[in-house]
This record gives sequence, C-alpha cells and structure tokens, in this order.
Amino acid sequence: MSKSNVSLFILMFLCLSMLIGCTTASYGLKPTPVTEQKDTFTFKIFTGGFAGGEASDKRASEEFDLYKNENDYKSYKILNKQYELVPSGFVYTVRFFRDSH
Repeated sequence: MSKSNVSLFILMFLCLSMLIGCTTASYGLKPTPVTEQKDTFTFKIFTGGFAGGEASDKRASEEFDLYKNENDYKSYKILNKQYELVPSGFVYTVRFFRDSH
C-alpha cells in the first residue's frame, strides 16, 4: 500500500468516525413513568462519539413532541437532564400537561 493510499484510508476513517460518532437515538425505548409524579416520565437519549448535549437536546425535543402529540398533551417541561457515561447519553425527566401551561 502506497503512502498516499494509507493517508487516504486514515482520512476516510476519521471522517466516517466523526459522522457515526455524532448520532443520537432512543433505540425505541419507551418513556418510563415516574411513579410519584403525575404525567412525568424519563426518556433516555443515547449519544455516540462526539455527539454531546446539544445534539441530544435536539433529538430529545423530537421525542418529547412525538410523545406529547401521541398522548393528547398540550405542552411539556423538562425538569431534569442528567448525563450517563455508560452507555453514553442523557436521561431527561419531563412533565407533560394536558392544558395550556
């Protein structure tokens, strides 16, 4: 393998790693009810590689809106956001409201 091919391979690997590493997902996990609080749930958003809080917040907002619309809620409020190292991601505690809040 020539020196230029090795350089090209390394560059492609780095670019691919960055693209893959910036993903966020819920992997189909359903929100978990918080038993002591009415209409309050936890959502886990997994992040990969270089994806951080901003990417997680964007994906979380999509998940919250979807849940809100599917369950006839009018609005929601994020009560807490906590980072988890393994598996990497954020856990959001969210309260939903059926009336305008």
